[in-house]
Amino acid sequence: MKRGFSNLTLLLAIVGGFEIGAARLSAADDATPSATESSFDKIVTPFLQEHCVQCHGGDEPEGRMALDKYPESARIQTDYETWEKVLERVRERQMPPKDEPQPDAPSVQAFREAVQFELDKFDCSSHKHAGRVTIRRLNRTEYNNTIRDLIGIDFRPADDFPFDDVGNGFDNIGDVLSLPPLLLEKYGR
Repeated sequence: MKRGFSNLTLLLAIVGGFEIGAARLSAADDATPSATESSFDKIVTPFLQEHCVQCHGGDEPEGRMALDKYPESARIQTDYETWEKVLERVRERQMPPKDEPQPDAPSVQAFREAVQFELDKFDCSSHKHAGRVTIRRLNRTEYNNTIRDLIGIDFRPADDFPFDDVGNGFDNIGDVLSLPPLLLEKYGR
């Protein structure tokens, strides 16, 4: 007779263990107070008023992070990175600073849960903030290479163009390249 478990018995034990573990996790989740839609107004706003806006408010906020502009909503869709930083600073106990009155542990925990609830509501399928698009032009070298590839003759017309601007050591960055007025006059619009 073989000693130990058969493969089927082992598989059933593993699956049963997962089900028991999942049930325990579910019960643990139900035991913790969950953040609600109004948790920002009830928890985050008073916390900010009491511990943050003295330094991070007004015309010249510390670290250029103004937290007084969030009286009723976190505006997560537009200020997600700000709230990630706030959550990180509070979680790591960097804020409020050590020389300021410290909030008690339950207040910090409630604040963290409420902010995390807001962050979790972020909708990735909503309007994308792609930023601005830079109109690119060819630099002198790229222009000469394009003419050479199109015509098949090593003719270098861009050698007469003004020098390209350089940014971070490169002369082909779209934000740095501009169209000098001299080119507009010489070659028309």
